[in-house]
Amino acid sequence: MFRSRALASATLASALALGCAEPQSPTTSAADGPVPSMAVERFTDFFGLGFGNDDHLVILGGTLENWTTFCATGEENWDEWNIFRVTRPDGSFKETWKADNLNALVWDLPADPCVDSPDYVGNSRLILTDSDVDLSGHGADGSGHRVHGTVRDASGRPYRLLAVFHLTVGVEYDSLDDFVIDWHAQKIELTPIRR
Repeated sequence: MFRSRALASATLASALALGCAEPQSPTTSAADGPVPSMAVERFTDFFGLGFGNDDHLVILGGTLENWTTFCATGEENWDEWNIFRVTRPDGSFKETWKADNLNALVWDLPADPCVDSPDYVGNSRLILTDSDVDLSGHGADGSGHRVHGTVRDASGRPYRLLAVFHLTVGVEYDSLDDFVIDWHAQKIELTPIRR
């Protein structure tokens, strides 16, 4: 439920598209038309991602200046993400989003992120996966992300940031307008780094 785009990767994409396509029966006639195949894409997008738990709120993908501007005007100026998308023959798709050196802002809760300054600022690396982005596939959706980074508090003290989220959406939900998330893991940790 996260929405939004080299020779070795082109070879991998071709192998996935060919190897995962639904095989045609030997009795299928040309009049039946081709069997839909999978499509593989790689692209970039600019995106901001926010998440939290009872203790912390994390915003990834924007500097403090970008976030302040977004709160005041709605103007979006986010960091770049690399996206790998596989579209299945039924039209549903899964995605993997990766980003290195994402700006990270973290607030201790309670806080108002559009009024209060973040308690920690730094950078992170994120990998996000979603097995059925728009819930149009035939199975349950599984999604998760893992964030590793280093942030600093107002005094300059460094902390390791680790955030892990895993969730599923049951097969009975087929619309982004009405679904229930089942959380399996939800963790945000800030660990002081010894100097």
